[in-house]
Amino acid sequence: MNYIIRRNRAVFVVPQWNGHQVRGDGEEVIPRNITILYNIYSEPGPDLAIAEADEALALLSERVIMDDYFRESSALEQISNRLWQATVEYGYVNTSEVSFSFDTTGGTQKITQSIKTIASYASPSRALFLEDDENNEEDDENNENEEAEPSYEIANEPSQEPPDPNESEDGQIEDIEGMLSPQAPNHHGAIGVSGNNVEGCDVLTPALSFSMTAKSKGVSTLQTINNLSKLTAHVNSKPFLGFAAGEVLFCGASGNNSFDNGEMVREFVYNFKVSPNAYNLKVDDIVIDFKLGWDYLWVMYEDVEDESACSIVKKPIAAYVERVYEFADLNILLQSQ
Repeated sequence: MNYIIRRNRAVFVVPQWNGHQVRGDGEEVIPRNITILYNIYSEPGPDLAIAEADEALALLSERVIMDDYFRESSALEQISNRLWQATVEYGYVNTSEVSFSFDTTGGTQKITQSIKTIASYASPSRALFLEDDENNEEDDENNENEEAEPSYEIANEPSQEPPDPNESEDGQIEDIEGMLSPQAPNHHGAIGVSGNNVEGCDVLTPALSFSMTAKSKGVSTLQTINNLSKLTAHVNSKPFLGFAAGEVLFCGASGNNSFDNGEMVREFVYNFKVSPNAYNLKVDDIVIDFKLGWDYLWVMYEDVEDESACSIVKKPIAAYVERVYEFADLNILLQSQ
């Protein structure tokens, strides 16, 4: 049974049917396509939203029945407040003629926004200047004749020692609290702020690329090659090879024709990259409900005043999700085999 946890309750995905069709003499029938119905329901609590049901449905991206059927399409129908029914189509692929290779070496991505600002430190001279300026303002307001005694306390000194992971029960590093200096400008998670620019940084991100090699009898025609060329740089519009729609980018193919035991055999090598769909992304106080894997997210910043630090800082005021690739049904690559 598959399930996810959303809004403090479990959302379950349960198949209504999962098995082969069998003839009367016991010989198996291998249909080109099969349909499996799933119930998606939640524990008592808030109504089960379609976005939650769709996210749970993504758990069904695995292959079924001896790994020979791949998910091709799906549809959701609401039955009650906490129950949806999913109709999922699976297509047959002769996996004996198909092989895979993969690479999960992480990729590099430039980001301008951090997950969280863990610590900030102001220059001691800046801390003393701001504190002295604050004291002067208090003197003016109270019309005091005596000058305020200068304070030489370093304002950005942490209020507590950073936690030592060796002292925790499970050895895990937890977020360090109390390390944000009020004298250090708060850029709301923007990285590398310099003047009017947010320079960002390069980080290693999870990445998956894979190739599928398929052999079949016949000859590769120029029309087939042209169709593959046109399909390059397209993202899957329907579930494909166990991945949800929007996650797989077709990077092109190579191939050849050859003789095998007196028969003409064609071989194709299809290349793909995977970027997972994302839910509830946070950019400062902005929440992006959903982003398809190959859509592009960028952030707009605005200059705002940080009164505590007496500085102009960069603050995210809007986030945009852009469509940069066209979509196509990549399952035709399987059907051609």
